[in-house]
Parts: sequence; C-alpha cells; structure tokens
Amino acid sequence: MRRAVAAGATALVLLAGCSSGDGDGDDEGSAADPSPSSGSTGPSDSGSSSPSPSSEASTAAPEPGAPAATGPVHTTSLFTVRGATRDYVSRQVSGDRITSLSDLAAGDNVYFSIRPDYADYTLEDVAADLERSRTYLGDLARQPDTEVAGEPAVHLSGTMSRTRHAEVYLILHEGFLVEIDFEMLTDPPARQRTVDSMLATFAWR
Repeated sequence: MRRAVAAGATALVLLAGCSSGDGDGDDEGSAADPSPSSGSTGPSDSGSSSPSPSSEASTAAPEPGAPAATGPVHTTSLFTVRGATRDYVSRQVSGDRITSLSDLAAGDNVYFSIRPDYADYTLEDVAADLERSRTYLGDLARQPDTEVAGEPAVHLSGTMSRTRHAEVYLILHEGFLVEIDFEMLTDPPARQRTVDSMLATFAWR
C-alpha cells in the first residue's frame, strides 16, 4: 500500500514557491532575483561548490542541434548537472532540498528539488496526485513521458505568465521525487537548446 505522503501538495514545489510568474509584469524582477519567494531566505552566493573538471557530471552528448553545456557543475546529494553556459551561477536555495542554476543575464532559472518518502510511489501516482490537487500553475500541461538520466520522467510544459515559459520534469529515483524546473524568458529555439544541453549532463551519483 502506498505511503500516506501528500505528493500532490509537495510536487511542483518549485513552481509554487520559487517562481513569481503569476502576472504579466513580474518577469524582469524575477530575472534579477532567482530566490524562491519574498518570504524565503535568499540563495547563498556561495551556492553548491563547483567540482573540478574531473567531476561526476555526465559527458553524454546533448540532443542533436544542442550545444554542449559549458557552465559550472552543480552538485547535490543525488545528482550532478552542468549549466548550459558559463553565465550560469550555482546556488543553494534551501540546503540540499532546493537548489538552482541561474543565468542572471538572460533571466533563465533552473530549480531542482529533492523530496524523500516516495519509495512506494509510481510515476503514475505522482501524475495522478498532481491532477487531483491542481498544482499545475499558469498554463502547464502534461506532455508525453520521457527519460532523464535513464529514469522515466513526467514532463510538463507551458507558460507561467505572458513572457515566462516552464519545462518541468518529475523523476522517481531511489525513494526520492526529483523535480527539475526550467523557468525561462528566452525564445523557443534557445530555451530548447538550453534544456537539451543541460539534461544531457544530468547524472545520478
């Protein structure tokens, strides 16, 4: 029997707590400040340390047409991932639970969350709880399921406001629910290249 964990209340925590895209005029402010909300402790400038080039980050080739990621290596207890370009900054928002890679110049933020106690959940359980609790924000819709680093993933895509777009991936891994939340101001071709190049470097530890 599934554990009584309120997945619907906890999934999409990044969209609910990190984005400020609930209006059309807020994107410029969120581009300059990737902190999760005005009531939360701001991210530390030190962020998670960037390992040396011998880091565990994957060197897998990106999708065809996507440039190789060249940004800092972002490390958590479960995975490593590389920023798309050297303009990305690795940050800690809430310890190991919520972290981010942010391109402050472009206004693009990528948030990561790690949630425990999902050992008895399936990906369909997660998707069903999302649908029941209506935690989709803006105009997000479920896309065909995909894979991230060899694990099946729920994929959500859509607009969060007039100018901010979201690509969200939810993955179950070793009893944890991992969420990757791309919140982007860049145009469609550029943001797809960013998503593809960064996901190609995502690797479990």
